[in-house]
Amino acid sequence: FGGITLSSLAEPTWGFPMNRTCLSVLRAVLALLAFAGATRGHAAADTIFTDSLENQFFVPASDAEAARFLTQASFGPSRLEISRLKSMGYDNWLADQFNQPVTLARPWMDTLTTNGVVIGQGQRMDRWFYTAALGPDQLRQRMAFALSQILVISDRNDALSGDVTGVAEYWDILARGAFGNYRDLLEPVTLSPQMGKFLSHLRNRKAVPAQNLYPDENYAREVMQLFTVGLEQRNNDFSLILDGSSQPIPTYDQTVVTNMARVLTGFSY
Repeated sequence: FGGITLSSLAEPTWGFPMNRTCLSVLRAVLALLAFAGATRGHAAADTIFTDSLENQFFVPASDAEAARFLTQASFGPSRLEISRLKSMGYDNWLADQFNQPVTLARPWMDTLTTNGVVIGQGQRMDRWFYTAALGPDQLRQRMAFALSQILVISDRNDALSGDVTGVAEYWDILARGAFGNYRDLLEPVTLSPQMGKFLSHLRNRKAVPAQNLYPDENYAREVMQLFTVGLEQRNNDFSLILDGSSQPIPTYDQTVVTNMARVLTGFSY
């Protein structure tokens, strides 16, 4: 997943704006993605998979086991999906989900507008719940939900409360990038007008020290603290890296924030 590992998500205190439930969701989905990649990579070469032994591990042993998996990998099990998973097995179910086309929110909003409907956040949420309940790309949408707890914007923000289509488009950014590289997702998130409004780097202007004008540093700080590296350097097991005085080593300082803010200028639409 382009830099995020299961071990790096071991603790909910490293700066992500999400509770333990959301963290558990993200860890579970990442584990599923890692599991699928590992099984696809080894099944062809490992002779154990020619002896039908895989049925012990890659097919749910019961309805309850299938339901537990679907609770983690989708927005909830149904009797039909439990039966389908037991028939397909985990690996084929995941492969099918990876190949499902993305269910988008913005085109639906655009269709309503074209048909003369005055849209608000209510229509956007209706679309979200419809997709969560009935969308065929359940794993993608569940992953997008987990990402939305990290790469946060809010429709309750004054700058976004009336931007229904824009907020729908932001969700679509997360859905389209749900199975890709995190770096590749972070770029459209950074360039999103909705993120620019929410974290105030939209139309950020270059520094003019003579006039005591400097770029807004909000997103520059948040993209490091909350979206990527966090506040302190960590080992692969997420333990702190300490200096010679047994103190945590910061991942960045104010100089880095200031220079990052200079990069994040001139964005508009």
